[in-house]
Amino acid sequence: MRIKVAVCDSARVRYFYAEKPNGQLEEEEGQTHQRSRQKESELTTDDSGHGFNPGGGFSFGTADASKHEAQVFAREVAEKLNRAALAKEMDRLYILAPPEFLGMLRPILHSETQAVLAQTEAVNVVKEGVERIRRHLPAFL
Repeated sequence: MRIKVAVCDSARVRYFYAEKPNGQLEEEEGQTHQRSRQKESELTTDDSGHGFNPGGGFSFGTADASKHEAQVFAREVAEKLNRAALAKEMDRLYILAPPEFLGMLRPILHSETQAVLAQTEAVNVVKEGVERIRRHLPAFL
């Protein structure tokens, strides 16, 4: 049995796995979305200092570039999880993420991914150690 745990926020994801339901979590990889870590002003201005809308045209601060970048990253995370589910690389999936990011992620998960999704929890622990992350998961995965 292969159990996968995705711990993420709008700028970072860490993937863990356990081979047994009562097994220890092992970190397998992580990813950082650099644009999500940038300040809003860095995302919405061009080199001349003019506001720029990533969707096209100039903006005067009305575009929420940070939210857009979080949505882009949510799609990247969902695509990775969807590929793993479709390839039958996991039997169960757990996702820990802040509420807003979890809200972006859930609707774009493939039905195969949702079928193996055992639990989601709205919590921000992406920067925490394995022991603290494990406390947010059931004792028997």
